[in-house]
Amino acid sequence: MQEFIKSIKGMTDLMKVAWLASLLFTLLLMTSPANAIAPNIRDVVVFKGGEGGSSHFRIPSMIVAADGSLVAFAEGRGTSGDPGNGVATSIKSRRSVDNGQTWSAYQAIHEVSGQAFSDPRPILDSTSGRLFVFYTQWDIDCAQNGNCVPFDDPNHKLLYRVSDDHGQTWSTATDVLDQVRDVNWFANGDAAINGRATWSLTPASSVITQANSNGWELGWQSRVANGSCNVQYYGNGNTRFLVDLVVNEDKSVKAVLYANGQNLEYPLGFDIGGYHDYRITGDGTHASFYVDGTLIASQWAGQSHSSKTVTWGNGCSSTQGSSAYKSVSFTVANVLQGDFNATLMRRENGNVVNHPGEQGWTKTGASGGKGDPGWKSINAGPGQGIQLTSGRLIFPAIVLDAFSHLSVVSIYSDDHGVTWHAGQQTPTYAQEPSEADMVQLNDGRLLMSARNDGVTGTGNFNRYHYISEDDGVSWVEVVESRHSVNGSIFFKLDQVDIGLVRYGDNRVLMSGPQGNGAISSDRNDLAIWSAIDNGSGVYDFTQRTQFRDGYSAYSDIVVLKDQGVNGNETLGVIYEAASSTEIRVMIIDIDSVN
Repeated sequence: MQEFIKSIKGMTDLMKVAWLASLLFTLLLMTSPANAIAPNIRDVVVFKGGEGGSSHFRIPSMIVAADGSLVAFAEGRGTSGDPGNGVATSIKSRRSVDNGQTWSAYQAIHEVSGQAFSDPRPILDSTSGRLFVFYTQWDIDCAQNGNCVPFDDPNHKLLYRVSDDHGQTWSTATDVLDQVRDVNWFANGDAAINGRATWSLTPASSVITQANSNGWELGWQSRVANGSCNVQYYGNGNTRFLVDLVVNEDKSVKAVLYANGQNLEYPLGFDIGGYHDYRITGDGTHASFYVDGTLIASQWAGQSHSSKTVTWGNGCSSTQGSSAYKSVSFTVANVLQGDFNATLMRRENGNVVNHPGEQGWTKTGASGGKGDPGWKSINAGPGQGIQLTSGRLIFPAIVLDAFSHLSVVSIYSDDHGVTWHAGQQTPTYAQEPSEADMVQLNDGRLLMSARNDGVTGTGNFNRYHYISEDDGVSWVEVVESRHSVNGSIFFKLDQVDIGLVRYGDNRVLMSGPQGNGAISSDRNDLAIWSAIDNGSGVYDFTQRTQFRDGYSAYSDIVVLKDQGVNGNETLGVIYEAASSTEIRVMIIDIDSVN
């Protein structure tokens, strides 16, 4: 008790007021019925099961239009199940011009019998006032959560519509899937921990002779995803020039060049998020190795070996490894001898054509490993997009790769939505970040918070966090421990989509369910976390304020443009208030957030 009294005496007056307010609210909730709302908070139903032509509603998002109106979106479902369960799913919207006191009639943004649409993601271009809403189309029987979407599925689309009247009316849908989708051949040796998935060609003896005297080049563009024994090599019968791209524990990549006696190792200074151009040039005795045009090693003598092949993929039968290839080429005396171009692949009558086997390569020695085309799908994901100070429109999207692992990429436009591009995948593999939101920090960096949809248990977290210093093109994972401030929060926070927004110059707010479980969290008790830059660019979410007692799942948070008659209406939080049947909007005074 004495220590408690000392801690109270050490508080500033402002800290005492905030602590007392938090204590009083906690006591109020403890003595109130289920689903109690903090006092002086407006809390209004926006989407209600049985209304607007849908029996169920889920996955809310909300945006503040240029005129200050609120535009809310949700999936209108025919059942409580996710899209892909055989029942049509639509995108519905409602609009409020009085800070959420009243809402317009339900509007169907996209609703077609026998089709499934998911995950509305709005973005405002503040320079023009134009609203975008992105969403995803799926096969009605097969969506992302079913891990059954095939490569080049004609039923899969990444759509958007625009509104130039603040969400009152919307354009026809535009599909940008082909603009942003990555087409690659994924060589995966992770099946049953071992695998080997390689493709080879055998040059004629005359070609090998010419290569020894006139030179040769093996080039490829790939993204290394996992493990080691991600090999690319040329063997002339006496010497093998083999480069193994190895993923370190911290997700950085190093190149291992095989040599007699001791292999040569070169850290490459990048992680597994993006593609890079690799090239080996040589003759019969020595070779040089380049990455993205930069010379890494020269006068490399290679390794004594009897192979006479060009090979790429996961080359070991008992080693994990995964690489995605866009292209591979082998030339002798500047004459192309063999190549692979992933962009030529497509699906015809349910079958993939122009895969490596149809471009002149032979699958060699597979003891569990395999190759497949990817990406399978890309999903707009729930939440909202943002506009950066540079003018870039950007949002995080979920990628499902050839082997049903999830990751996140940025989808962005630098020309006000005329064209769209995809950034690099998050530097994780088999950890599977998925539903994500992002915010631009006061120093220009981007912070992204993503749900963990993959590995759980000891050593893992329910959320991953990433920082980008290049406007969202690439990402670096924020490493936390379970004993750190943020780590203890993100380890426990339930696996849901949260709301994330910047408030003022150096404050970030996050909405989500704090849970009422003693050990693991759950989808209850909506709260707002508040983080402030500590002066070194680090945001610790130490402050938390609960605003609802009871069921609270997915949410989104916005800063209101209209502060209301009394000037105290600052934040809007849209959240799932009942399992699949009710979505509400809460209007909050920033002074009530710790």
